Amino acid sequence: MLRRNGAQETLAAYPGTNLGLLFHLNFLWQLTLRRRLFEFLSIFPSRTFPRSKDKWNSSGASDAVAQASASIPESTKTYVSSLFKREHLRGITVYFGIGEERPFYLEKNPALLLERLRHNVSFFYLNYMLLTGVLFCLTLLISPSAIIGIAILALAWMWVIRASQTGSLAIGGTHLQLRAVVVLGRA
Repeated sequence: MLRRNGAQETLAAYPGTNLGLLFHLNFLWQLTLRRRLFEFLSIFPSRTFPRSKDKWNSSGASDAVAQASASIPESTKTYVSSLFKREHLRGITVYFGIGEERPFYLEKNPALLLERLRHNVSFFYLNYMLLTGVLFCLTLLISPSAIIGIAILALAWMWVIRASQTGSLAIGGTHLQLRAVVVLGRA
């Protein structure tokens, strides 16, 4: 096998030859093997190696997706589609406050701070969602065990939601009544 590393060893094994020629011959040999493998696989009908699309169509998944999509109310579809419009995604210069006098100024007055937070959430919500999605995907790539933790968390939430549908929740013999708590604040 020819390697770029250890060129002295390769040249010593083939005295009087050019290293570039050996690499070229190695490349041609690999190309020939790939072509022969492709020719060998092409003699089989496509049913032997089914494509993803064929598997998707034969599994009935497209019917299930169509049925699930049909069960979603039209008003929900309209609302969700209005959330993810391209014009709601703010540019990097606006998002990071490039060119502003004090982009990250922290208000000292709680009322002004709360108003600024409300404005930022409504103005940058799509940027926040995109950043959260990117960080979520990076977390799953870096730590695949996080998938197990997320699945356990999702199962726990499903259990709580199903158990609390009646208006009370029983945990270890203790019954908790779920009540709507209204907090009134002064303006």
